[in-house]
Amino acid sequence: EEYSPKLLMEGKFGTNPGELRWAIVAEVPFFPWAIVVDNENNIYISDAGNNRIQKFNSYGKYIESIPMARDTSKPIFNNMQLLIDDLDNIYFFEGSLISRSITSQSIIYQYDKKTKLIKKVVKNDFYLKKKYRNTLILGEKISNNKYDYQQTLMITNPEGKKSEVTVKVTYEDNAEFIGEDIMGNIYVVGFLDSVYKISPTGQIITVIDLAKDWAKYWISFGNMIMPPCIDKNGNIYQLGGRT
Repeated sequence: EEYSPKLLMEGKFGTNPGELRWAIVAEVPFFPWAIVVDNENNIYISDAGNNRIQKFNSYGKYIESIPMARDTSKPIFNNMQLLIDDLDNIYFFEGSLISRSITSQSIIYQYDKKTKLIKKVVKNDFYLKKKYRNTLILGEKISNNKYDYQQTLMITNPEGKKSEVTVKVTYEDNAEFIGEDIMGNIYVVGFLDSVYKISPTGQIITVIDLAKDWAKYWISFGNMIMPPCIDKNGNIYQLGGRT
């Protein structure tokens, strides 16, 4: 199975609708960091430099902007992260650039697609609304040397059958689950932002080397590359930039 890069949209820098802002305020970088896709394949991008979330259709055409409900008088030291649940509610919060996780300092806001309202939510609520077919548990990392780390993933499918698969990771980071497609295949980010597509029975279907195939569309900050996401059909989306 082959994946090939496709430039879906090429955004402009700025503050107008559909434009994205890259800025440094009080030595803190603000830039488009997170991307999620809803059940209709609409695309949401966190445009922290403009204090908003931008929504585009599946062809990259601008639809609307959603204001971020945070105190703009206070600087943030992380860019805004996005999560999406099964009902297409969008959750945004100030999360870690490295671990991309919800921290104890995070204030989470929910944008309800139906009511168009934004409200604060309890952290654990998000996980109750996101259901996956398979259960995935990360095992311990093992290493042959400083640069060769592997991690075992333990998968339990809906029938209760257990399987294991090993993926390559770095000594700093664990494998990172980014979603499932409608067939129940699991997608995990491993070594150097390679995406492993894994069947519910623990077979590696393919490995997509984002660092190799999509590098010309990327811009990176140190060792940080914008995290990818998938849609229900298993298409991979990732933010990039021009150098």
